[in-house]
Amino acid sequence: MLTQSAIRRACLSILASASLLPGVHAETGAPIYLQANTIHYDHVSGLSNYRGKVRLTRADLYIRADKATVRQHENEVATVNASGQPIVLRKGATNAIDLTVIRGERLEFDAVNNTVVITGNVITTRGRDTIRSTKLTYHLDDNHIIADRDNNASPVVAELRPRPKVAPK
Repeated sequence: MLTQSAIRRACLSILASASLLPGVHAETGAPIYLQANTIHYDHVSGLSNYRGKVRLTRADLYIRADKATVRQHENEVATVNASGQPIVLRKGATNAIDLTVIRGERLEFDAVNNTVVITGNVITTRGRDTIRSTKLTYHLDDNHIIADRDNNASPVVAELRPRPKVAPK
């Protein structure tokens, strides 16, 4: 028979695995959801650490990582720093043409300015186009991407393919 203490621990474990952080993006009005195998949250400092199968979602934005650190300011998510092998960011409609998928090693999400910086062997795909770089800045509000490289890194490589023509009706 389960003791009250064991039941309480099980309930806390379930609550910790899926967490809604206060913080709604001003433009979209969408809340940010985070889940992980382990969550350590310090309400006083506004700092929380997520470890193991980290998932962040907000509207059409999805981020997967191995670990993440979230900083809150005035009860709203301000920044998310994540790492993984790889981290994966997805944004947009699920059809192949409008979906942007970015893979890298480290991610810095500025939730206030709605900007993401991804570094470390970055591979970006949008539709049939691919960009390889060591650093990528993604402005989420207008889907503007800036690919860059470190000083000693290989150049940015882009493979841009023509879009299929749509037959007139």
